[in-house]
Amino acid sequence: MAHRRLINVEKKLKRNGQLALEYDRIIKDYVSKGYARKLQQDEVAVTSDRLWYLPHFGVENPNKPGKVRLVFDAAAKVRGTSLNSALDKGPQHYQPLPAVLFHFREGAVGVCGDIKEMFHQVLIRPDDRCSQRFQ
Repeated sequence: MAHRRLINVEKKLKRNGQLALEYDRIIKDYVSKGYARKLQQDEVAVTSDRLWYLPHFGVENPNKPGKVRLVFDAAAKVRGTSLNSALDKGPQHYQPLPAVLFHFREGAVGVCGDIKEMFHQVLIRPDDRCSQRFQ
């Protein structure tokens, strides 16, 4: 499934040279920042019951021309199973929105933040890395 989707992405990139350049830049950026790495030949040959290749595709925002965001589709299913369905669900640690809004009224200044590229910076255990490969 992931290989078939990769072929479709490659066809799209061949038709759109600008998108191909941006896609390539994003992948190289992930590698340079340590979010992804190229596997060695012996690593590629490893077989595991948890081996999973994530399909990916580029999304362009019409409000931000020329900006492409790479999306990894963890909900894509193979024989009824997706990476998302195989993950353990932990407790929810976030506050409901009304509670957050009410807390803003407690002080004189409200502060909000966003961590850039947060999901790419989550460290994956070495035993689980074979479940998040992409081509």
